[in-house]
Amino acid sequence: MFRYISNRRRAKRFSRQISSVAHETTQINKLTSLVGDVSFSGFLGINGEIKGNIVATSKKKSIVVVFGDAKVDGKIKSHTVVVFGNVLGDIEAVDLTIEDGSKIVGNCAYSSIEIHRGSRVVGGLSLNVDGVRDENLEDLKILDPSVISNQTSNFKPIGKTGKGSVKDAKVS
Repeated sequence: MFRYISNRRRAKRFSRQISSVAHETTQINKLTSLVGDVSFSGFLGINGEIKGNIVATSKKKSIVVVFGDAKVDGKIKSHTVVVFGNVLGDIEAVDLTIEDGSKIVGNCAYSSIEIHRGSRVVGGLSLNVDGVRDENLEDLKILDPSVISNQTSNFKPIGKTGKGSVKDAKVS
């Protein structure tokens, strides 16, 4: 019962986002199979199969939803990506949501991520600093790669004798 209520809350949140771009809606039916790259703007709902890359022409308000029975074999690049189904390929998004029951085989780059219990990701998860800059969050200095790579740390590892030091060790 709790899972049903929480899924309805998440669906309500996505319906608000979808309604903001409702005039630019593309839906791939369950019985539809596409081979080739897809470019879109607005909302793209996938219930069928796509073998090719999916790229949003407008990053600001683009949403891709891969529903439960859908299969995508290719890269996905959009502002918001919600995965309920199967994706074989890399995903690059500002907001990435991986719902329970989904399976992703590929690397995911994101600025904000939400992963639910029961989902599977085979690949790497990495923070997309460029996506954070797109969202005007540059004041978060910890996300600046130059700040991270310029930090140094002094530490004293414990060897066999219990003494020893390493000076000016770089942390990267």
